[in-house]
Order: sequence, then structure tokens, then C-alpha cells
Amino acid sequence: MTNSLTATFISIFFWVLSSATIAQSVNIPLTDGSNTSPLVIESDEGLEWIPKEGKYIARGNARASRGAVTLRADELTAHYRDTKGGSGQEMVRLDAKGRVKITSINKDAKGRKAKTTATGDVAVYHVKQSVFVLNGKHLKLVSPQGTLTAKDSLEYWDKRQTAVARGKAVVSQGKQRLHADILTAYITQPQAKGSPKKNSQRVKRIDAFGNVHVSVPNAIIRGDKGEYYPGKSVATLRGNVKITSNKNQLNGDIARVNLKTGIYRLIGKRVKGLITPGKTR
Repeated sequence: MTNSLTATFISIFFWVLSSATIAQSVNIPLTDGSNTSPLVIESDEGLEWIPKEGKYIARGNARASRGAVTLRADELTAHYRDTKGGSGQEMVRLDAKGRVKITSINKDAKGRKAKTTATGDVAVYHVKQSVFVLNGKHLKLVSPQGTLTAKDSLEYWDKRQTAVARGKAVVSQGKQRLHADILTAYITQPQAKGSPKKNSQRVKRIDAFGNVHVSVPNAIIRGDKGEYYPGKSVATLRGNVKITSNKNQLNGDIARVNLKTGIYRLIGKRVKGLITPGKTR
């Protein structure tokens, strides 16, 4: 669990994070101030334009790509409305349905190329709210830094610079895992000297709510809520904290866990430990 677990939502969905102009062609020019590359929509079964309903539909192995980002699905639907004055059209929502897969070739904090993929059954991007929601049975986001899964939904809120995983959410890297009902990641741009400013973000903090527990090779730490700081590899759990290792258990109000050193520290008015001696031969 390190930098850019859910920050990769930015790199994946950045191509739709502005009120994009829709042109009546397969090659759609878009301009958001930072990227002038066109949005290209393709499909095996052709494109359908329905002016009365204000939408374009691409069916059959549909693909929408812009720059280094590609969205694939069985069906893509772009909903639009006419702009004031009738000078053009603006997109209000983008729907993806069936075997949704989003791939991004991005850069990590050191400027190296990194591939990130997000998968699900259904995806919706709401332009006005600047939120992308991915739903389905097998929600997963995989990046070089780790894996994020959820049962109910994966969300990215652009204006808030926040990503949210709901329903048995798990952030994992190697043998380390952070579980919770809801995981919320707060994203920031890297400030280190020499770090690339474009197409590179990092996760400053991940908040965990409900049934929170951290799984490491030799213990499980549980609590009501928690925070994880990827840059420091440090997690803090609060409320009814329990650290369990084999038959041994420590109880307290707050636990600070250093995932690098494997040192767990309990804090509170009253800390209790149950140590079960092993059998001697």
C-alpha cells in the first residue's frame, strides 16, 4: 500500500473530467485546457446518433480513447445537450455497459511509465458533479503500486480530489492489506523537487470506516475507524482496538502500526494484553 492506489483514478478518468464538447463524428475534438487530443470512439457494430434523445451510442466491442487512456465496453452511450446560442453541444453524462475495462498508461512519481487498469460491469461519468462511478460484481483497480477492490462501487470525485471504495473495500500490496466498509483516499500533486508535475499524483491519506482491520503476515489489527499514510507506511486505528497474533491479544483505544518496521504501539487510558504461553516440550 503505497502512493497512488486510488490516485490512479485521476490518470484513468482525467480525459472526461471537463465538460467536453461532442462533435458529430467518430473522431471527436475535445479541449480541456491541458489536453487537445481528440476523443476517438470506435465499435464493431457502428455508431448510432439519436438527435431527439441527445445521445450517441456505440455497440459491440466499443472503445473510446483519448491520449494514453482507453475505455472499452460492450456498449458506450454519450448523452449531450445543446449549448446556449446553438453554437455546439456539451456532454452531460457518459455511460459504459458490459465488461467495462479502463486502461491508462501513466507516469509514477519518478517519471516512469506505469499501466493502470480498472474493471467492472457498469460505469457512469456525471459531468456536472465531476464524479465517475464504477459498479459490478468484480470491481478492481490494479496499478504498479497495489490493488483496490470493492463490492458495491468505486468512485472518483474530481473537484474534491477524492476516491472512494464502498462495500468490503480492500487496499493491498504484497502481503499487507487494509480492509474496511468504506475507504476514502485523498489525492495531492507531488511536491518533491524533480518530480514530474504532469500525469503524476500520489495519495496523501486513506481514511477507513467500519469493520476496519489491517492484515500483516503475523497479526491482525482491528478498530472502528482508521487512517493510513502511504508515504510513511503508517496506519492509525481508533476505537475498540484489538491486535491479535495467534492466541495472543492486545486491547486499547488507539493503535499506531508501522508496516515497514512491524512495530505496533497501543495507546489509551487502559491497555490490556492477553499473552498465551506456548507449549514446552
